[in-house]
Amino acid sequence: MASETSVFNHSFNLCFLDLNTATEEEIGSVPLVGPVNARTLVEHRPFKNMEEVSRVPGILREHFHALIQAGAVVGAPPAELHA
Repeated sequence: MASETSVFNHSFNLCFLDLNTATEEEIGSVPLVGPVNARTLVEHRPFKNMEEVSRVPGILREHFHALIQAGAVVGAPPAELHA
């Protein structure tokens, strides 16, 4: 079952992770991100958009791309994907 910080869409087999509400453990479970970067992200919240996430000190390009691949978003995904 998806937590409050993630939304799973069975129609498209997509899962989203809201970086403004996800726990350190949820963020840290993303491959390549890990607990240190997860803590850094939590300390720099709230984010207005993914560009702000990409500018967090210590978050390298590979970390950012891993977050994108894992379905990371800032705020809720579009309503039509909640179906």
